Amino acid sequence: MSTSDKIQSILEMLFTWGMEGIDEKDTQPKDIFTAFGQEAWNIGDRYVRRNIIGDKISRYVPQDIKVAVAVRDQGQCTAILEDGTRCPVRKSLHYDHRFIPFRLGGPQTIWNMTLLCEDHNWHYGGKLWRHEK
Repeated sequence: MSTSDKIQSILEMLFTWGMEGIDEKDTQPKDIFTAFGQEAWNIGDRYVRRNIIGDKISRYVPQDIKVAVAVRDQGQCTAILEDGTRCPVRKSLHYDHRFIPFRLGGPQTIWNMTLLCEDHNWHYGGKLWRHEK
């Protein structure tokens, strides 16, 4: 796979996730790194403000983000069951941070949000809070 093919593959992934600051037209590698750098800065800033300074950071998920996540996830829990199939639950879904948790500065953006049923939301959230030995 050539470097150009790798870059195109990364761009397609970012467009699918809804990475902010990335435009599908004429995107150059430097633009990708700039967008990632800005996103990393925002996450670090949120973490420091919430956990060190003690600022209240809103958990509010804007309606346009909710709609985009629901469409992307097809209105269904995204958890994968032990048998390799996707959880079939389509009711009482929660918007959850899928890569970077809220408490670690995770933003309410399309790429970082996913749909989970109540059971999987509690299951995954509990893993983050438990101290494993």
